[in-house]
Order: sequence, then C-alpha cells, then structure tokens
Amino acid sequence: MGIFYCLKSLMEHEAMNKINSFFKNWKSHEGVTTIKQIEAHFGSIVLSLEKAGSVIVQPPVDKLWFSIALLDTKIDRKVENWHLEKMKIAAFNASINPQGRALKASYLEDCMSIHVFFDPSFLNEFAEEMGCKIDASKVYPIHGIHNQQFSAVAKSILMPLFAPDMQSLRLDETMQGALRYICDMYDIKSCFYGARMSKPQLQRVCEYIDENISEKLTVEDLAQVARQNRTAFSTKFKNTVGMTPHKFIIQRRIARAEDLLRNSKHTITEISAICGFSDLAHFCHVFKRCHGVSPQQFNKE
Repeated sequence: MGIFYCLKSLMEHEAMNKINSFFKNWKSHEGVTTIKQIEAHFGSIVLSLEKAGSVIVQPPVDKLWFSIALLDTKIDRKVENWHLEKMKIAAFNASINPQGRALKASYLEDCMSIHVFFDPSFLNEFAEEMGCKIDASKVYPIHGIHNQQFSAVAKSILMPLFAPDMQSLRLDETMQGALRYICDMYDIKSCFYGARMSKPQLQRVCEYIDENISEKLTVEDLAQVARQNRTAFSTKFKNTVGMTPHKFIIQRRIARAEDLLRNSKHTITEISAICGFSDLAHFCHVFKRCHGVSPQQFNKE
C-alpha cells in the first residue's frame, strides 16, 4: 500500500527500482530524516522519513500545515491544548494542524510523510475568493482525512522526485483542491461550523451508546444514528458536549462500570466485557487513568 501502490502503475521499471533502492538504504537509518524541502509561493513542503520508535517534537509555528502519510502507519499524536490521539492512519490520509500549537508525534511504525506549511494570510485570501471566512485562530486539529484532493497533492510532489521525466500534476492546481477542502471544513459561514446538535439528535445518540455499550462503537455508527455525515457529526458533537465522541463513549463505559462495581455481584472481568472493553488490562488501565485507583481498589472503598 501507500507510495508503492500510488506510483507503481504510473512509473517505468527504472523509476520503481529507484524507489525500492531508496527504501532499502533508508532501513539502515534511525530516527527522522528529511529527504527534501521545497519552497513554494504559498509556503514550504517537507518530505520526511520517520522510523518506528522515533519522536517528532514540533514547536509552535506561525503557519497552518497539513501532513499526508504515504505509508500505512500508527502514531500517538498530542497537539497542545488538545487530547492525546492514538491514530492508525492509512496511506494518503491527511492530518490538519493548527498554527501556534506545539505538537509531539511518536511513530509506532515506519512512515514516510509530506508536510505542507502555508501562511494563514494565504489561506484567508484564498477563502475570500471562494466567498468563505476563515478564523485561523480557531482551526482545530483533524486527522485521518481520506480525500482525493490530498492524494493529488502528494502525487504532484512525489512524481518529479522519483520520475523527473514524467509529466506530473501541477502543484498549484492540486493545492487549490486541498485548500478548498480546508475552507469548507473551517468556514465560519458553513452550515455546521460552531453549530450544535439538536436535543432529539443528542438523545438518540446517547440512547444508542447506552443500549450498545458492550459493543464496539464507531464514530460512523453514531453519525448514522444522528443522520449526519461523519465530519459534520464529529464537529457538532464536540461543540455540543465539549468532548469528542470517542472520549464521551469512554466516559459512558466507565460510568456503567462504576455502577456495576457498586451495585452488582459481577466480577471485574465480567464488568469489563459488559462495558465494552476489549480486555481486562485495557479496562483497568482506563479506569485507573480516570479515577486514580484500580477497579479492585474502587470496589473496596
């Protein structure tokens, strides 16, 4: 998957040998390696390799930026003033990062990434041309974006690097597609920016969570219950409840566990399963993180 899948059907055998050789040499390296940095009129582009176990600490910068993973990978990402995100990212999925916030990313698997930095004023000018209004200070982190516009940006950057003789997509054109997506996402005038869920919608979602608390629950499931697309639902839910759907589900699971620990004769292992935790160790870890004590200690109090 990833960069190989994207380029294999587009490149001559010689170009593919170049990529394979490149990755073979990279395997002997450690940490994070910057392959290429490109300056463009809208900002800068960094192509980098991240080895499993490496950690990137990005101090606050005065630019907005998005990252595109070129290989399937797993990352623990913490943006300043935002919750820790344990992410499994598919190749060519993107993440948007706000300006002025530090970021720490721990790579659990090898990855290759493209990072595109651009000045907020450039986005504002582009938004005005589209009839949108962007407040850069209110841009929040998003990860796992699966959108062909970001894939096109990645291809337009990669093709000249690995196959310079081939005609590549024009970067300016593909960047415009990605910027349109960002403008739609953060447009203050949009139908769901800053909007909240209705009480009936929220009630349906809460009832669904409580009725299926022992099952695996996904954001897609909840969005379907609310009759919204995933992106709009996630945004409206956080605006309404003050936390992400995932964090809310965890809280509901822990609340159910507390009730069962106090008022039932179920074993801790049984309670873990009833509340939808994948295994006992995970349940104990999350419970202690929330309460400062283990379920066993909580049960004795």
